[in-house]
Amino acid sequence: MTRRHVTRLLVALSTLALLSTPAVGAAAAMFEDGVVLADRQAVQTAVLGPLANLGAARGASGSAEVTWSTATARPDVEPEYVVDRTVGSVTTRITPAPAESGTTTSFSDDLGVPASIDHQPVTQVSAGNEHTCAIAGGTAYCWGDGWLGTSPYQSSSTSPVKVSELPEGTVTEIAAGGQHTCAVAGGDLYCWGDGQWGQLGRGWEPYAGLPQRVDGLTSPVTSLTAGYRFTCAVAGGAVYCWGYHYEGQLGNGTRSEASTPTAVVGLDGHTMAQVTAGTSHACARSVAGALWCWGYGADGRLGQYLERYVVDSLTPLLVPTLTNVTDVTAGDEHTCAIASSTAYCWGSGHYGQLGTGAYETTRGEPVAVSGLPTVSQIEAGWTHTCAISGGLAWCWGDGYFGALGLGDRTDRNAPAALALAGPTAVSGGQSHSCAIAQGALQCWGIGWSGKLGNGGTSDQNSPTAVVDDLFTGSSCPADWLVHGTRCVPGPNVPVSYQVGYVKRGWSAPPVTVTSTWSS
Repeated sequence: MTRRHVTRLLVALSTLALLSTPAVGAAAAMFEDGVVLADRQAVQTAVLGPLANLGAARGASGSAEVTWSTATARPDVEPEYVVDRTVGSVTTRITPAPAESGTTTSFSDDLGVPASIDHQPVTQVSAGNEHTCAIAGGTAYCWGDGWLGTSPYQSSSTSPVKVSELPEGTVTEIAAGGQHTCAVAGGDLYCWGDGQWGQLGRGWEPYAGLPQRVDGLTSPVTSLTAGYRFTCAVAGGAVYCWGYHYEGQLGNGTRSEASTPTAVVGLDGHTMAQVTAGTSHACARSVAGALWCWGYGADGRLGQYLERYVVDSLTPLLVPTLTNVTDVTAGDEHTCAIASSTAYCWGSGHYGQLGTGAYETTRGEPVAVSGLPTVSQIEAGWTHTCAISGGLAWCWGDGYFGALGLGDRTDRNAPAALALAGPTAVSGGQSHSCAIAQGALQCWGIGWSGKLGNGGTSDQNSPTAVVDDLFTGSSCPADWLVHGTRCVPGPNVPVSYQVGYVKRGWSAPPVTVTSTWSS
């Protein structure tokens, strides 16, 4: 008899002895056959099968979705997942919270990391009637009084506010007019504000609180200007205007308003490079450097050697004495241009805005501005003028509200230099001016309506910094995309996941998948 049989017999005899002497009042117990193993068994470690159908996908927002077929081995035991995520060449162990749906398990993974927030330099500024606008980091900002293009709607602001509804980071041109504004964003033209004269280019609508796309221009806009109640643009080398037209400022041969972009006539055969709009007249230059003006002709502002009370011109007239024109600007009653690096002005000079060294009554032909070296940009306000020349900003004309930025309210009939370091652009509005200097923006002149953007409404006789808290942008490493204030890996950045799992000490070999990317 073996040891196992002996042990089993002793257990049975003991059980019979217990059954033969039951306790008083106790029920008879059932016979149970017990087995005692004298030899210890060897326990083998189990290996679970790997996850099936592992997949991962991600998009431009930086969110990835990882999925696989739910593991069925030992369904009574919750698995512990081990996930390693590799972005580029960096591997990180993460702890996701997977969720089961039917036969699929998945988790979402946010691949975004905080972006570096940098101050964005101002690349363009446009001073209008009662408001001012600028571009920083491809984003449009406006301030002052009027329809500022914000959501929720703001009728006025003493510091810059971000314009809504424009493709983020794509604004390349902006123009502030009388009480309306237009901008080019993503290659398309948008306008907002006062539209009662058709100046928004979208038919007869009284106003638009937010930017609205302007149709009717088949080519990208390369030059944009906003006058008092009208707008003009260059698209595909041709000039288009729309809005108020009583003085002929739309240049289409009539005095009828146009509520959509209408081609300026008489410029066939010329590729146009720039257009500028004043209060009631406009001018345009060609790529070859020729210059034309049209609209209200009083005070000689069309540059035609004509008498002071000349009739309006409903179509463009060539300015005969200027060639090699590289910049042109229209004010209220005067016009200025740069030809062969020399500044010229014509029209009304009552406040000295022609810069000739005298308070001219009127000049019907272009006359050279005195005392300026090589000029790179010129800008006419309503009754004053500013320019960039020799690495300095210069202003002249009406200084009553401090619009010349020279520390006083004195008119000047010749250019005087401002105390600005490294100015690169200047813009003149109604009794105020702004300049970009070393990427920062400063304004001066009349402060009513908050159009100086410095947080107040007081006049400033010298350049004053614009509040630039909003002029910021996000920067990311190469091949990463900016998504708001985060950076997310772009399509050229590989992202993969290695997923394994453990159930009560039993493990499954990890499986690796590279995520697919879609915009």
